[in-house]
Amino acid sequence: MFIDEFKQLKKSTGGLLSFNNFLSTSTSRDISLRFARRSLNTEGLVSILFEIQVDPAIRSIPYGSLREVSYCSTENEVLFSMHSVFRINDIEHMHDRIWNIQLQLTKDTDLQLCKLTDYMRNQICGPNAIHRLASFMMTVRKWDTARDVFETMLVNGEGRNGNELSYISHNVGWIYEEKGDLGKSLEYYRKSIDFDLAMEHYQRALTIELACSSPDQNKIASRYMNMSDLLRQLGRLEEPRENVKRALDIRLNTLPLTHSDLATTYGHLFDICLLMNDYELALEYANKSLYICQKAYSVNDFRIATAHNNVAAALD
Repeated sequence: MFIDEFKQLKKSTGGLLSFNNFLSTSTSRDISLRFARRSLNTEGLVSILFEIQVDPAIRSIPYGSLREVSYCSTENEVLFSMHSVFRINDIEHMHDRIWNIQLQLTKDTDLQLCKLTDYMRNQICGPNAIHRLASFMMTVRKWDTARDVFETMLVNGEGRNGNELSYISHNVGWIYEEKGDLGKSLEYYRKSIDFDLAMEHYQRALTIELACSSPDQNKIASRYMNMSDLLRQLGRLEEPRENVKRALDIRLNTLPLTHSDLATTYGHLFDICLLMNDYELALEYANKSLYICQKAYSVNDFRIATAHNNVAAALD
């Protein structure tokens, strides 16, 4: 495992871990350690020995012994199905660059897993499967894959009417913004906007969501952010700042204090305050964004570099 990935994993004790392929394991600790040691001679990697606890009563997750059918029967192989979900119980250093991570197979009825599933279901939206796939890729921050899906929509003839084209262009602009390519981002944002119509839709969506019996606070915060971005492009600053503050209040009450969305929100407030020549507040927001970025992202992530640049700009 790459060192940066492992640093992120170390922060996740008590959380959930899923593998996106079949997971081959062994009941023999010595065999597993032999495989783990193979990466010790490779710079930039950490060797991991996963120790998995399984309750035999769990029937919802397919897994089984391959001892009778495996080419290497002496490896005592046990195969877990794709996307099996485990809880990270503990992470301990063994020796050299070998770490032991203790996992426990979860049930489909696991409370934390159910909450995560419900959250993802609410976040992933779209009129058809390909839209929902693109939405999911954005939710898990697979920006290049999401962009490829949106481009596939265009190749397949979607985006023929104004609303679809605006939807696709806006999301591609968002992707380029997250990747740090602000020139491309602005190009696609401009393609997406009929300003008056866009603002009308955002306000309608916000009104509907606020009137729900159980409003989705994350979606409401996103609506405020969308409206702020639109107003900024019209050259307004005070209204966007108030909208971002509303989004910030919601996210502070609903998200962990080191969630990446909070870093983004503070970053937007920094941009607005800098444009308004309010350098003291701009510096405060830039420092808060930097602190969260350092907690949320790996050390070489471009968003940390951007946050450092923002602090420098506020001090300049």
